[in-house]
Amino acid sequence: MVSVLSERCMVRRVVLRSTDGRPYLAVSVAVLIAYATIIHWTFQTEIAPVFNYLGARYRSPDLANYCFVGLALLLSCIVLPGRIDTPADLVLWVLFIVVGVPAALVPQYSDIIPVPDSLRLGLIVAAAFLAMGLAVHARPFFCSIRISLPPQLIWACLAGISLITYTLVAATFGLSFVNFSFESARDIRLVYRTETAGGGVLGYLVRYQGSVINPFLVATGVLRRQWITLVAPAAVGQLILFGATGYKLFFFSVPVLIALTWLFATRRKITGQGVVGAVVLASLVAIIVDKLRGGPIYWIEIFVDRFLIIPGMLTAAYVQVYDDRPKHAWVYAGLNPFSQDPYHGTPPGFVVAADFSGNAQANANANFLADGYANLGYIGLAVGVVVVVLILWGVNATCSHVQLSVAAPVLLLPTLTLANGSAFIAILTGGFLLACLLLASLPADWGADAQAPRAPS
Repeated sequence: MVSVLSERCMVRRVVLRSTDGRPYLAVSVAVLIAYATIIHWTFQTEIAPVFNYLGARYRSPDLANYCFVGLALLLSCIVLPGRIDTPADLVLWVLFIVVGVPAALVPQYSDIIPVPDSLRLGLIVAAAFLAMGLAVHARPFFCSIRISLPPQLIWACLAGISLITYTLVAATFGLSFVNFSFESARDIRLVYRTETAGGGVLGYLVRYQGSVINPFLVATGVLRRQWITLVAPAAVGQLILFGATGYKLFFFSVPVLIALTWLFATRRKITGQGVVGAVVLASLVAIIVDKLRGGPIYWIEIFVDRFLIIPGMLTAAYVQVYDDRPKHAWVYAGLNPFSQDPYHGTPPGFVVAADFSGNAQANANANFLADGYANLGYIGLAVGVVVVVLILWGVNATCSHVQLSVAAPVLLLPTLTLANGSAFIAILTGGFLLACLLLASLPADWGADAQAPRAPS
């Protein structure tokens, strides 16, 4: 294993070229600088002045530390797979964009933890992604896992789960289109959390439906051109789930899933640097639209702040809150029966929200790195990295035979749960296990028009 990894790194150091012939190192430097500039400028000029009272306070970064962390991130970026060839490659690049870069850079200029602590945190985050980039290419003891199921049984299972999910949602929350309001999304989320606080099957089914099944229907429908029978019902289903949960990710997911399916179906070579560039472009569009609208920021808050900046801020906030406090040791999640919970079952997100923003009712859920720190300090952060590596190996073992135009949309939303919670929770609640089981049961030609069996109307 060591020789294979060494050989791969040697090839990258000598060749340093992307798949289209441009210098690999130069492309990596350019996209990283553009991305870092976008989130830095947005935080300094748009977020900190508006949300200062919520802890978004700007400070000038230490230039030497900032450059040092940037170089460490560049090294991680070089080690990551240049071209996205497997589902795990995509998962790792999405995590690098929404967790790695923000968690390493935002603490350098957000006035949350001291400068030495922010430097240590940034270097540890970069090292974590360097380790994941090396580990994702190692072949574990299992290489391929397949589940042979007839297509009719797959469709029957999906239809049965969907029927149960929407029936329970209708009985609990109703299906009124009046609920489709961004202004009331926070209140809807509070109601949803109250209804599902005691556990039960509803919370799992909603996550499975919105994060795995509906994206699978969208991808299959786009590839087979079944817009009416598959894509449209999935889109309506996401609206229903948004109305019941208030999760904006469900609302905005359909156009992103369609674009992702089309991209992997029509292009042979997609690089991780290209994905970073697409995120930079989308951020610029959000900024320009808000500037043209005038008034309070809207798209900047939804896209740039929520998905790219807040993960970095909350990582620093978790370090600040749990620096000298007892750690959870995963007791609240039922994963450690040998310890006493000093917070009496309160998850880290609520503890951090109460301390950091003063709102005990909010849930400042953060990424798998921050969650690991809340549970066992930097050792817990390392545990989170190990669990994510196991997830990446499991994804490649079960999904690599499926076309990326199918696997990528199905794995996208489960991947984003790693930017908002524990790595352990992402496996079952976040949908990774269901996504892997579903993709493992598909034939390799599932997305092809001619060979793939059509869905029942």
